[in-house]
Amino acid sequence: MVDAVYNRIPALVKSYITNDNNGFEIATLSLIRLLNTRDKKVSTELKQMLTDYRAGKKNVQEARSLTSSENKLLVLSDSRKEIEDLIVSNSVYESILEIVQSYKKVDELRKVGLEPISKVLISGPSGTGKSTAAEVIATELDLPLYRVNTAQLLSSYLGDTSKNIDTIIQFVRTNRVVLLIDEFDSIGVGRDDNNDIGEMRRIVNTLLQTLDAWENRGILIATTNRINAIDDALLRRFDFNIQFSMPDRGQRFKIWKHYIGMHTDLDTLEKISLIVDKISPAEIEIISHRVLRQSVLKQINIAPLLIQYLGTFLQNSGVKKATIVKNLKSINKSLTLQELAQLINSSTSSVSRYLNE
Repeated sequence: MVDAVYNRIPALVKSYITNDNNGFEIATLSLIRLLNTRDKKVSTELKQMLTDYRAGKKNVQEARSLTSSENKLLVLSDSRKEIEDLIVSNSVYESILEIVQSYKKVDELRKVGLEPISKVLISGPSGTGKSTAAEVIATELDLPLYRVNTAQLLSSYLGDTSKNIDTIIQFVRTNRVVLLIDEFDSIGVGRDDNNDIGEMRRIVNTLLQTLDAWENRGILIATTNRINAIDDALLRRFDFNIQFSMPDRGQRFKIWKHYIGMHTDLDTLEKISLIVDKISPAEIEIISHRVLRQSVLKQINIAPLLIQYLGTFLQNSGVKKATIVKNLKSINKSLTLQELAQLINSSTSSVSRYLNE
């Protein structure tokens, strides 16, 4: 019995050194079976460790480095967004929570024959928070977040792209990580595309095969702003399809408040949220950082800076110009007719009429 246990040690050590997760599990299972009758306490402890390892519990971390091939294709993300950073519609928020909870309550799900959500497609306009959602999921589950290096993934050598895809999918299938593939439409394009020369068909077939062989170890999150371009068969392989949209007025206010609410009055942000309607969360973040920086460097109020940097958005706004002009004047009473006219790309006479309506 003792010799049999000792004989399993080389296999266990080798599997760790070579990053062979399957070999590690097989060696551990052998030890559990051997110890089950001789040392029930140790056997039970090893069994619980293996169960937690498979389930991706928070206190069980991956302890392996990337292979040379994986290192070229994957980038470990240092940025971690909290759930409070994700300001979206209620339906999207609930979907994100469902993904997180499916991993936190994996044991309960498996009792009824279900697995946690592990393949997620997030679609929507650019800058609406698709990648942020992946960061939030990784943070909530205390898992590493890896981003795919798209430039390296799409190899110029015929056939290599399919091999690269197989490498990254295998990585997330066998490791407890969150893997983010942005611009998924670049590799998952429909196979009936007019520009198809055979390579894209092979790439999509590779994706289909690897997704069908999923082992539910990590979470794959793919994002796209061109969901109609993705192959229909690929769409059916995802457990979840979450659709992001541009923020509504209430969401815009919350995002402005999140970034600069501590540095300006909320009434100003309410008015900005009303008159600037076609703006993404990413654009709000960029502008907020810039006006806050300029406010500190130049020692001036944020409100006039906001108006200055929102010129293009004001001109493209779908809100009535009279409403825009009146709110701008309310935010900054020193604005002249000419300045207001430039902001909304109109004439001074029109601006004067708007103010008197």
